Amino acid sequence: MGDVGACWDNAVVERFFGSLKHYWLLKVPQSTRAHMGNDVTACMCYYNL
Repeated sequence: MGDVGACWDNAVVERFFGSLKHYWLLKVPQSTRAHMGNDVTACMCYYNL
């Protein structure tokens, strides 16, 4: 951990959430909250391969 407000502290997490939103959630219609939860889980499994 660096200083308070250092942008590079959570760069990996920011990259993951950016990829999740841009490449996954915005391209697949999300009809229900449960469907979105399943998609997020699938994306996490795919991302961690």
